Amino acid sequence: MSHRRAAILLVIPLAILLGAAAPQPSGQFGETTNVLEVQIPVQVVLDGEPVRGLREENFEVYEGRWRQRLVGFNVVDLREIKSATPSAGALPPAARRRFLLLFDLTFSEPSSILRARLAALKLVHEEMNPSDLVGVATYSLSRGPRLILNFTTDRNQVDAAIQTLDLPQLATEAPDPLRLMIESVRQGQIRAPGLSGRHQAAQEVFYQHLLDLQHQKKGADLQTESNEAIAFSQALADMGKSLAAVPGRKYVLFLSEGFNGDVLSGGKISSETHQNIERGQNWKVDTSQIYGSTRVRDEVDKMLDSFRRSDCVIEAIDIGGLRAATAERQRPNGDASLFLMANDTGGELYQHYNDLGQAMHQLLDRTGVVYLLAFKPGHVKADGSYHRIRVKLVNAPDGARAVARPGYYAPSLYGEMSPSERRLENAALVLASGEGGQIPISALAAPFPLRGSAEKAYVPVLVEINGKALLDGATEPEAGVEIYAYALDNTGRIHDYRVQALRIDVKQMGKTIEKTGLKFFGHLDLAPGAYSLRILVRNPQSGTATVRLVHLEVPDFDQAQPLLLRPFFPEQPGKWVVVREAANDRSGKNVPYPFMAGRQPFIPESAPELSASTVPLYLIGYHLPTSALDLEAILTRPDGTRVAGGELRVSDAPEASSREGKAIRATFSTQGLAPGHYQLRVELKTASGRTESPPAPFTIGGS
Repeated sequence: MSHRRAAILLVIPLAILLGAAAPQPSGQFGETTNVLEVQIPVQVVLDGEPVRGLREENFEVYEGRWRQRLVGFNVVDLREIKSATPSAGALPPAARRRFLLLFDLTFSEPSSILRARLAALKLVHEEMNPSDLVGVATYSLSRGPRLILNFTTDRNQVDAAIQTLDLPQLATEAPDPLRLMIESVRQGQIRAPGLSGRHQAAQEVFYQHLLDLQHQKKGADLQTESNEAIAFSQALADMGKSLAAVPGRKYVLFLSEGFNGDVLSGGKISSETHQNIERGQNWKVDTSQIYGSTRVRDEVDKMLDSFRRSDCVIEAIDIGGLRAATAERQRPNGDASLFLMANDTGGELYQHYNDLGQAMHQLLDRTGVVYLLAFKPGHVKADGSYHRIRVKLVNAPDGARAVARPGYYAPSLYGEMSPSERRLENAALVLASGEGGQIPISALAAPFPLRGSAEKAYVPVLVEINGKALLDGATEPEAGVEIYAYALDNTGRIHDYRVQALRIDVKQMGKTIEKTGLKFFGHLDLAPGAYSLRILVRNPQSGTATVRLVHLEVPDFDQAQPLLLRPFFPEQPGKWVVVREAANDRSGKNVPYPFMAGRQPFIPESAPELSASTVPLYLIGYHLPTSALDLEAILTRPDGTRVAGGELRVSDAPEASSREGKAIRATFSTQGLAPGHYQLRVELKTASGRTESPPAPFTIGGS
């Protein structure tokens, strides 16, 4: 497992200080626009069922009094999505459902929390669509709201989060900064709903910790409970505001028994209060006992407004479950507070359900169809201000109603966001389907056998960052760059990640990096299989960011059959400022430098622009035959169209290679190739068949 904590480094020429940066090929990087596009996920419901078959002309959007012109319309029906990827990977981020399981550890009995934990595990596995993103959070008086796991499709991580609930006695390792991975899971391990053996054995510790949290509650008098309800409301208001950084509608499944409803509307009046009223001594009367606390209602209203503005719906679930008619509830009745939270955000209160899946089935069904509308408002300042909008149905079935967000926030400057808002936004970018951004980057990843491990491969990840764009507008003595790399399989599970935070001394290194660019060398540890590497590069000062997607196939190096890694174009001296990952990671400490041609190390370039007619090329192969190698260059356009041209010549052939691999020196001729973007594969022909390498992109200049 890779080193997971962000390291703070001063960028100096640790490896190689090189000359001018290669010009970035036109069209290589995704484009973004500064024009704000507001996306509105809309559910249309009739008699509790989703309405299907509506079209763009059935919707009108208004900001204030002014009707907005729709620039986008999409329909997502989850009945047609059976897996998390690849179909869900193409879903617009705002159209995906996001569920936050919020466990209340303060206003709930420990036994109820234990039942809710098991019910939540079953709900996630048996009821939710594989494309749904799930997050896990807790609330307690001592720690406030805590996001344990960010919104993810990785059900094993969801399991780990639900089972531990961030309790230090059960946590196995520190979570990554984005809270997308909290526990490593072996390749192929799929958990069934229910507690694992380790967590089952820890139930007594878990229960005792919940009791300790209960003891932090000060008492049962109404004033104390009012203060606790105020603290709860203020803390959750901050959480609600932070959730605005996540696109689309968020369903907060609040698993709780609720705080005492008497603080909202008054409760049983004491005999002393009765006597004071009868005597006319009104100055001695605590009116909150009669009418409830105005302060509590105000704070609850603010909290609920923050959730509404962030397009969050609270689905309140009374986790007390079914109770016998004669059973006494151990805490004041919280039904009123739960109902208020749900009703005022467009959700429902679910009571008397031992089966959480049964309670949620109707919700999951009615939210299964999403109409995604988009419009571009006029000039909007990046000041975080709130803009109210309204969605109107036109010529829709009688009785149908549209459920949509009541407004949107103008963009905020990244530097003004809270840490939780940054975490949520960055995680959403990592898991979004698209790629692109303001900072031109390219990336390369290649697997190598890891000595002493038959299960994992060592996968170097090289990220090349345009220095001028990275430092654009830098005015501080130091500039920063944050690099996130996560490896997901085709089910949405995260297998490894690398996070690095770098600090650049602008005075010392700024001009050099602007000329050359910055090249980061990190690594992941991955088992054989197919992966999608999601790489996010961000300037934390300016907020500019780019996401890049890299497809990777990790082979089983123990299989005694020939295989070739992607072709490597060695970069010329004087190209990048190279920075390696922090050196305090056990898994990468003793790994030999992988990019070797004989005894000569080289640094590969991820997507070079070639100008010379003949360029050097390195091939690394495993289990190669002893006879002369029959190699052929296969050229294609990025869309896969075959292109004639390109000649590969082997300079020296290796001896028979094994799991350790051998490097092949070669040259590649670009003679006759027109300017444009290409991909190079190398095919090896043997008596037993053909082996083809993964592609290596390159560009012929002048396009």
